[in-house]
Amino acid sequence: MYRMLALLLLAACTATEPETPSSDRASVAMVADVELSDGQWQADLMLPMEAQAVLFDRALGTRAERWALLTEGASLQNIGGFDAVTSDRPLTELSFRVLPHTEPIRQDYTPFIPFSDGSAALFTGQFGLLSAENVAAIEAMGGDLSRSQGVQFPLLTRITADRPMVTTDGVIEPGRTYETEGGTFVYVGGIEPFESGNLTLVTDPGLPPWLTDDLDTALAKVFDAHTEGWGRRLADGALLFLAFRGAEKDGFSSQGSVAGRVLGASLSGRSLLRPNPAIRDYLTWFYAHEAAHLYQNDAGTPVSNAPEAWMHEGAASYLANRITEELSPGHGGFRQSQDKSAANCAETLSESDGVTIDGGGGTYQIAYDCGAVIAEITDLLTPMRLEAFWTEAGEAYGRTKPFTTEAFFGALETAGAREEGIAALRGFITQPQPDAADAIADLYSVAEGIR
Repeated sequence: MYRMLALLLLAACTATEPETPSSDRASVAMVADVELSDGQWQADLMLPMEAQAVLFDRALGTRAERWALLTEGASLQNIGGFDAVTSDRPLTELSFRVLPHTEPIRQDYTPFIPFSDGSAALFTGQFGLLSAENVAAIEAMGGDLSRSQGVQFPLLTRITADRPMVTTDGVIEPGRTYETEGGTFVYVGGIEPFESGNLTLVTDPGLPPWLTDDLDTALAKVFDAHTEGWGRRLADGALLFLAFRGAEKDGFSSQGSVAGRVLGASLSGRSLLRPNPAIRDYLTWFYAHEAAHLYQNDAGTPVSNAPEAWMHEGAASYLANRITEELSPGHGGFRQSQDKSAANCAETLSESDGVTIDGGGGTYQIAYDCGAVIAEITDLLTPMRLEAFWTEAGEAYGRTKPFTTEAFFGALETAGAREEGIAALRGFITQPQPDAADAIADLYSVAEGIR
């Protein structure tokens, strides 16, 4: 059953950013004033410069039928897959009545993570905008955000609510305004948070007691294992939202994502209604995988763009496999988990153009399976633990620019990996592998021979 759960659910655990726009970045931020009053959300967006048209750069295609544009003379519509606002006069301010989108979005953050009591965790990044010259310029992007020629506005979000908010800066009382930059999650609602070590938890009261009664202990063990592996605690602690989407559907499902120091997760399914050892073991893996992303962010290597997700997702899966063996001995063990990843990678990669999301035919699973193989090879090629490799990579490459495939190879060289090992790994990552099972076996042979 563990295998069934893993195959079904790994693709739902994501910390990957969508494609980054190639646009210029404005030096002055746009401001999103977001307010919740009497159950109604409103967002007032103020641009730092005039624009004839703008498009949202996150949660694409979710607004045209759910948000009501209140700005006179402007139109909100879906243009080439983008939620765009156009007008016959320059735009400087936009106002919307927001109907929350609560369904998961492939390779992006859920705009509002719903809780069973009606509260929600809001992702602030959903209010970010790019400028566009006109409708034709948006259509010319062909649905590819990276082809934008407009200006990307840094985002400053100010949230005011008539309910308490839980943030990385603590609890904000009703009626007070919370200000944050970029994209993060903010919980808005009446669930009381509690602290466990350097982790603050907001746990859905609808979750079954067999999952929540010892949740603080389970998470503490996961974070203690990561702290030992990384050689440090998270610099500023972390905030975790664990929501329950209900038990109407058969089976079990989970979605998780990490934004900065926040981990947002949702669980659902009828199988949660009674204690299930396989689900408990999987959740240990799930927490360990998502927590690994928090440590990656803390190391200065924030998550990669979707095509290169194998770097972060694979390393997180590899570390989670190691921690789960330690904390849940009955789940099958580290070697079994890695061998499953290798077998799944071989099957997918043989029919793909490479280990990137695009090369894998758009399937996110390839990032986990092939990524876990690459992470183990990295661990074999370098004279340090994988966590130390990521820490050094962040110091050398990650803090000032995106962590790309080439940065990964540069970090391998800096970490002391031998040239023949890097060459073998480069070939595996950058070239099609029609005989992927043999390629994986050869890769392990090279790495183990060097070690």
